Amino acid sequence: MTEITVEQIESGEWQANCPVCGWKSTQPTHTKTRHRCKVTGEVITYVPVDWETREKPTEPRKKMRVKPPGLMRQGVNYAQAAVKHELAGRPECTDEQVAERFAICQSNRCGFFIDKGEGLGQCAHQSCGCSLKRLSVKGEKSKLRWADQECPSINPETNKPWWGKILVNETESNQVELRNNDGAGENRQPPPPNNLFTRGYRFLRSLAVHRWGR
Repeated sequence: MTEITVEQIESGEWQANCPVCGWKSTQPTHTKTRHRCKVTGEVITYVPVDWETREKPTEPRKKMRVKPPGLMRQGVNYAQAAVKHELAGRPECTDEQVAERFAICQSNRCGFFIDKGEGLGQCAHQSCGCSLKRLSVKGEKSKLRWADQECPSINPETNKPWWGKILVNETESNQVELRNNDGAGENRQPPPPNNLFTRGYRFLRSLAVHRWGR
């Protein structure tokens, strides 16, 4: 049986030789070598003596590239969230609460945040896919603004969403405090009716705005 001979040359590299056909190959390290002899047709494999015991170099872990859900999936996710938001009475977060939620997303501890710079981003979770803003205005169609929404990803340490729902009472208390501060709490006009027809209209309008813009 033909065997490959491997020896270190003056340059510090390792040279493999086939004594039958005269094949030679130079490699930077002392590693495995495979060759098919041109004379006998035999496939010869050379394995260093210490190959099984030597410490193998560890490859750096590849960074996971997240991909957001498709447009159809995003539309379905948004529609489901919009229905829940309408049925909950459309509670909204304060600017501070929105910024706090965005900061949690931006930390990317969940691994689903796509940073788009300048306070913008996108959630790549398959149950979301929505655009994210650090700053938003009242009434904007944003899950970060909607107090009844919660992060679709679960924190493995607490087994709870990374950020949760804001209680309606908390949001209402903030609104009452603002009304009392401006001195017009009792003189304001009553809110518009919030019946099923009105909620349906608002829901369809929010879908149109989300799809085609204002």
